Amino acid sequence: MDGCLSNLHHYTEDRLTVIVLGNVRPFPIRELTFELKELALGFAPGSRSRAELEE
Repeated sequence: MDGCLSNLHHYTEDRLTVIVLGNVRPFPIRELTFELKELALGFAPGSRSRAELEE
């Protein structure tokens, strides 16, 4: 459907699932999902990069 976004990330090792739903475009949905994960795990958003975590 036009205008709707969804993103689901499941982090098995962290026992965490983040689901973001939006109805506005453009919307940085992947960045928001990553920042919510960081907050849920006790880190400040932006304090760790995805590149660091994928190494």
